[in-house]
Amino acid sequence: MPPRGEITVVVPAAGLSTRMGEFKPLMHLGGRPVLERVVETLRLGGVGEVLVVGGHRAEELGPLAARHGARLVLNPDYRQGMFSSVRAGVEALSPQCRVFLVHPVDIPLVRPTTIRTLLAAYDHGAGQVLHPTFRGQRGHPPVLAAELAPRVLAWSGRHGLAGLLADWEDRAVEVPVADEYILADLDTPEHFQRLTQACRRYAIPTIDECLALLEDVMHAGPELLAHSRAVTRLALRLTGRLNRAGCDLDPDLVAAAGLLHDLAKGQPDHATAAARLLGGLGWSAVGAVAAEHMDLAMAPQAPLREAEVVHLADKYFQGDRPTTMDQRFAAKLAKYGSDPAAARDIQRRRETAQAIKERMERRLGRSLDPLINRAAEDPAEEAEHDLLAAAWADTDR
Repeated sequence: MPPRGEITVVVPAAGLSTRMGEFKPLMHLGGRPVLERVVETLRLGGVGEVLVVGGHRAEELGPLAARHGARLVLNPDYRQGMFSSVRAGVEALSPQCRVFLVHPVDIPLVRPTTIRTLLAAYDHGAGQVLHPTFRGQRGHPPVLAAELAPRVLAWSGRHGLAGLLADWEDRAVEVPVADEYILADLDTPEHFQRLTQACRRYAIPTIDECLALLEDVMHAGPELLAHSRAVTRLALRLTGRLNRAGCDLDPDLVAAAGLLHDLAKGQPDHATAAARLLGGLGWSAVGAVAAEHMDLAMAPQAPLREAEVVHLADKYFQGDRPTTMDQRFAAKLAKYGSDPAAARDIQRRRETAQAIKERMERRLGRSLDPLINRAAEDPAEEAEHDLLAAAWADTDR
């Protein structure tokens, strides 16, 4: 952990919350005050010192900030707008500060891994001004080198922080992250309702976050992307039918695990490597499903799980090309069957996949073959996200 103050974040929290109608820092989001959530995220992200800039109702913010290890900085000019709070926070930076972030309190669901990613990029010399981006769109929090602090204090305030950062475009570097919440502000009651819903699913990435991780962060190749999409479409269709037959499968978890199960393809024991990587991102439940997409121990009397759905769907594609289970395992035997241990593993995996299929068919009271065969009719590359969204909606969430 760096010395306290070396990495500092300024959290403007002084405004009147006029559009919201309630004081945003103290509103409860997902069962906790917004300010508490933001401070905890920043701590988990590796920030050493959190400066909460207060003005309106500052006497209530101070004790809450202190309970969570943050320091309150008063901004007597808070009615002049958010940039006055940015300036007050920057004035309070310690001499030891080498980098600081600006994280408005009304951006409450940024993921801790985003903070870690930004700080790692800064430490690797990415630039003096870093912007996190999600699918090409910049969000919060920006990261600034401490040597820029005097220029922040000297800024006229024209167009606020956005105006200042626009003036430094030649210093700016964009850092892609798989975090749509860098764009999710808390300005109105409608925003509050939307983010309240998001809190309930926060431990599972959205489809857009999964695609951002694969395409923008990991730079996955086209074959892996096509395979992951194909597996996900089939897995979601299976989920929909099974849920209508009385199962209790989580389509969000199925979608995320279907898209990300091969995230570490090419690494030794890539299923375990994917689980480890996803756990590090805060998505342990998704990692647990990905860990079983190759080898799976199915308890005969236990309810069907998301892991069985993704495991089976994966067996019906070679890349993005539909295949049969017989063809899939015959190809494996042709490639690795000369090794007796490998041949035994392949046969065991085939028996497991067949057992999953039969168990699903018993639950549904019909063959899965027509549903599986439909995968061959899907357009391979046309409107991929729309296809995923349609399949997702088809699961009777």
